Amino acid sequence: MPDAISTVTVNGEDYLLTANEGDATEWEEFVNVSDFGDWKENVPGSVLAQTDKYDKLEVLTDRGTDAIYTLGSRSFSIWKADTMEQVFDSGSDFETITAQRLPDYFNWSNDDDEMDKRSAKKGPEPEEIKTGIIDGKLVAMIGLERIGGVMT
Repeated sequence: MPDAISTVTVNGEDYLLTANEGDATEWEEFVNVSDFGDWKENVPGSVLAQTDKYDKLEVLTDRGTDAIYTLGSRSFSIWKADTMEQVFDSGSDFETITAQRLPDYFNWSNDDDEMDKRSAKKGPEPEEIKTGIIDGKLVAMIGLERIGGVMT
């Protein structure tokens, strides 16, 4: 679920912009993915051998065991306000950009000196979104909770 929502009107069309941190505000039933169901039966051994890549991932347990559900999308999205059609999502752009520009601090946590600590959790955690006009252009500014900084 988004941590913040902003609205903007472009050419008479209203849009919602969401900072998609994915906070777990209503779900309390989590378990470490290593202890969840039989998902490992369908995963290549090469992936299973890389436990450091997924072992800290928490998954929801109240949705059954047919699929893995987790929180935290790490992006921002743009939605048409009248239809709720998603017209844009930044996907993994924030992580790609921070990995390129700040490789020594990739997915660093703001409370610990450990690189890549947040990858199995919620990554950079897009926390806030505001819009404004800069040099005549509409700009969205998305604040990142963990690594810090603002993406535009």
